[in-house]
Amino acid sequence: AAGLLREGLGCAGRNRRSATIKIRRVRREARDRKAVLELARNTYDGDDYIHERFDEWTQEEEALHPNGVENYFVGAESEKGTLIACENMAIRDNGLTCWLEGLRVHPDYRGLGHASRLQGHLVDIAVSLKAKSSGTTTRRTSSPNRAPNPQCIRLTTTINNLASKHLAEKFQLQP
Repeated sequence: AAGLLREGLGCAGRNRRSATIKIRRVRREARDRKAVLELARNTYDGDDYIHERFDEWTQEEEALHPNGVENYFVGAESEKGTLIACENMAIRDNGLTCWLEGLRVHPDYRGLGHASRLQGHLVDIAVSLKAKSSGTTTRRTSSPNRAPNPQCIRLTTTINNLASKHLAEKFQLQP
């Protein structure tokens, strides 16, 4: 998980909310669960799916979900230690697809670049997995001896979510 952490990613100027953030794994603990559910509270008119996926997305790093999916569930943490954004990347299809899902940003922290930093972090992980796949590194996927070798990064968003569409275009993804 050492490569999964970026510290010191700050946003330029605007106000106090734009201070330095730390990107880290979201953990299966009460504090993180509460923060993630708060981030999701106003999504889809309160009918968000994240509460159903939290345990799957926060599985132990060494564990593999029974359906063969490995997750990188990360959050942006403020200087005060508050989780202000989160997103998951699931590695699916025997390691061939990286699926971005569940991007949520606290309303008070929107428009400050935090979603872009999370998405960029996960895209960087996908690219590094692709680079590692040509070497001898092996990781657990649904096939025990196969290393992830992502061929594509995918995401789904609603047709009217202009912020997510813009973010996808920024990273050359097609929603």
